[in-house]
Amino acid sequence: MIPADFTEPTEKNSLVPGKQNQPIRPSFSLISSDFFPGECLTYVNSLSSEDEKNVTYAEYCYYIGDAERAIRITEAYLQSKDPYLCSTACLIYIFASLGTGHVHQAKYALAILQQYLLKTQNSTASQVPQVKSMSVWLSHASTVLLYCPPLTDEPLENWIKYLPDGMKLFSCYILAHQMCLVNKFQGAHAVAKIAIEITPGRHVIPEIYCRLIDAIALINMRHVDDAERQFMSAWKLAQADGFIEPFAEHYLLLQGIVERCLKNSYPKEYQQIKDGAAVFSKHWRSLHNDEARDNVATELSVTEFSIAMMYTRNWSAKEIAAHLDMSVRTVYRHISNIYATLGVRSVAELKEYMLK
Repeated sequence: MIPADFTEPTEKNSLVPGKQNQPIRPSFSLISSDFFPGECLTYVNSLSSEDEKNVTYAEYCYYIGDAERAIRITEAYLQSKDPYLCSTACLIYIFASLGTGHVHQAKYALAILQQYLLKTQNSTASQVPQVKSMSVWLSHASTVLLYCPPLTDEPLENWIKYLPDGMKLFSCYILAHQMCLVNKFQGAHAVAKIAIEITPGRHVIPEIYCRLIDAIALINMRHVDDAERQFMSAWKLAQADGFIEPFAEHYLLLQGIVERCLKNSYPKEYQQIKDGAAVFSKHWRSLHNDEARDNVATELSVTEFSIAMMYTRNWSAKEIAAHLDMSVRTVYRHISNIYATLGVRSVAELKEYMLK
């Protein structure tokens, strides 16, 4: 799906902040924009700015699982003076680097992004609502999705109204994700479901993310059939453009849904997602735990992680076995391995460990 004649860029057409009448552009063009499923590359090629096209193409590469290409393209824009290019490039570079095991690169780009956000918050430009809203969005995205210390006290929900529709929808994904992290699954389900229903147009990327976080909320509420329906809605939406990385990002939190829905029907894509999840989860945690005694994502297999998540949420071994299509004896073997790997002796200790 990657054009054979695509050449990787060096930034040369970036706009410098401060020029009069320069339009304010939101970060992440593919999240912000409305395009039909299957027409992502057509949208990318329609962009008139060469630099915007390059960074948006890198965003596309990340979503289809070509993290190395996404890294090479965005590297030229990490120090850009254009806020749109810099912020978008930094986040793509961070996630793509984690997906390829380059933690040092992710930390480098994260430091640039945090410096950019602090500078923006202290500038006169932050008085413009559209600029402020993007700064708040980026800060919350890095806090919730990367577990970074919060850089703003501003609630994201107060600034959503200034964002484009696609960014509003993705903001609801961030809010729902945050709720899931503190076990407010009913609230997360409500936010994601309503956001999808009321957002006009077809914003493919944020809708995929919202449906995935809704599936996560639903599986934690034991609504397995509903969770699988939301997951498959996200999958069908993603297939048209070959988007696969969102599923790798959420693989562990989906607690066996990927296996149930894709393993037999889409074996190649399932293996790609599973392999990507193993790398991403290990290095995502390493972003903040250099000397991790925390072995949850670095030592457990992706199957063991899913079982540990369900076991600490009061699923019985029999229920886990039925959900993951394995024997009860196999589940108990995995649980024994989990206890040994993490050095815990009870469900209570395991629950405490999983919440770290």
